[in-house]
Amino acid sequence: MYNVTYATDSDITLLIKLLLNMHEEADTIYPPYDKYLMARFIKPIVANKLCLLLKNDKEIVGSIGGQIRRWWFSHNEYLGDAFFYIHKDHRSYQNASSLIKGFNDIANKKLMPCMVGTLDAKDLDRKSELYEKLGFRRIGNIFANGV
Repeated sequence: MYNVTYATDSDITLLIKLLLNMHEEADTIYPPYDKYLMARFIKPIVANKLCLLLKNDKEIVGSIGGQIRRWWFSHNEYLGDAFFYIHKDHRSYQNASSLIKGFNDIANKKLMPCMVGTLDAKDLDRKSELYEKLGFRRIGNIFANGV
């Protein structure tokens, strides 16, 4: 039975373990990860209730988390994702939409826009279709050199 809950400090170690799979699966070659830096980055996201977990019974199988950011040209803020990942054995439209809708609900309660993106080139069309189906619109692309 799947359910979505807020992450707590006691979830951070298992969350990092899950998120390491995200980098291993990626087609992009990212710099080496540092679990200590990951924990320090995730801790305030969890403390500010900006991280949701997808659990299957008690096992963490997915997560979305982010930060409140300010537009570089404005005083207005938005909620942007820092990570979104579901273990490959638990990927489904229902599970992905539960996390994304929950994350968007956090932004709506704070009366700010929600922005989510994809930083790996794998399955871009499928990911774009998911976001659009959930009411998000494409507002740009990210291009990289050296990764």
